[in-house]
Amino acid sequence: MARIIVRTRKLPLLAPRKHPWRRAGVITAGLALGAVLGTLLAELLAPLAQRATRRIGKPGTPSVAELVHDAQAVLDADLPLRECGLEVIPVGRGSIELHGWVADRRSRTRAATLVSQGVNAASVINCILVRGEDDVVTPPNGDGDDDDALEA
Repeated sequence: MARIIVRTRKLPLLAPRKHPWRRAGVITAGLALGAVLGTLLAELLAPLAQRATRRIGKPGTPSVAELVHDAQAVLDADLPLRECGLEVIPVGRGSIELHGWVADRRSRTRAATLVSQGVNAASVINCILVRGEDDVVTPPNGDGDDDDALEA
């Protein structure tokens, strides 16, 4: 019977290299080339990246003057409300009030709804008064018989 002999060669764990500085030079050159190319590409592609990542809406919250202007433009765009001469008054940061007189409740509600939907305000306070309802003086006791209460 034939015997098979297998010889194994032991390799050292850390084999000495002939030119270790050459490999370090190639690695350093590769890092430097990558940094230069990255800088050049960043300069060339920065405008494209800014356009691709821009926000859809306006950045930040609008100023008080912009809110008042936009709300007044919304009211002036509606013909029946334009004739009423409604005013928009700033109350605080992001809040506005609607002032003026309208003919009926429907117009009052319409004005508040249009401004709420058309303007990016934190709150819209409806102080619009209705002619025939808000300008009627009621006697203090509720019955209309006491004329002295109206004179006081």
